[in-house]
Amino acid sequence: MRLLLLTIVVLCVSACGYRLDGTFPAEHRTVSVDVFENRTFVPELGADVAEAVAREIQTRTPYRIAGVERSDTVLTGVVRRVEQDLLSRTPTTSLPQEVEVRVRIDFTWTDARTGAVLASAEGLEQVGRFVPPGTVGERVEVGDRQAIDRLAADVVSLMRTGL
Repeated sequence: MRLLLLTIVVLCVSACGYRLDGTFPAEHRTVSVDVFENRTFVPELGADVAEAVAREIQTRTPYRIAGVERSDTVLTGVVRRVEQDLLSRTPTTSLPQEVEVRVRIDFTWTDARTGAVLASAEGLEQVGRFVPPGTVGERVEVGDRQAIDRLAADVVSLMRTGL
């Protein structure tokens, strides 16, 4: 009975397009992560995103980071937008109490030998929050870092699934 139930679960999950093994493509060993093109007015944001993605690749994947000339694959991207939205104000002074930072990127992961796209996404977006100066006094970079780290995790997850 257990074998039958396990077989049904495996068939249902595989029919939906999910991968049970959660593995990364085994034919690749290295990734070159280019500095993301930055189309915002926030300095160094493209380099910050690339650094976070490279760190996440080293932490969560079997791949090594390598230079573009020695790499099996290349990951490139564009930082499209950074927005800040006021979430709340202090009741007494009406100063900003909490601000949300939203960062949007596109990325493409390609096979360096064949040019085949292994994974890509457009409009991938994440948010971070910070408390502006006046109360606790966090810098906007706190919100940026949260959003960037979440985006890096999303990129690596998409490398696994190839969506």
